[in-house]
Amino acid sequence: MSEDIKRDLKKLARDTETRVAKSLLKWKYRKEGKSVPDEQRVRRDSEAVAERANRILAERGKRAWAEMKRVYRQSQGGEDGSD
Repeated sequence: MSEDIKRDLKKLARDTETRVAKSLLKWKYRKEGKSVPDEQRVRRDSEAVAERANRILAERGKRAWAEMKRVYRQSQGGEDGSD
């Protein structure tokens, strides 16, 4: 896959994540009975939310992968795998 396609796909994913976060933030403000801040503020906040979510998912994903490898190694170490 070319670098241009990868870059475009990453940008599309980031934009989509930010739009979803923006929609959720607006919904949350309305649900709480608060007025929705100006568009720039909501956009900045949604970008921050999307970035934080990505960091959390990356960290948890690393831990999940490490746990799966650990379990695999244990199953290869003589256990019969009949969990």
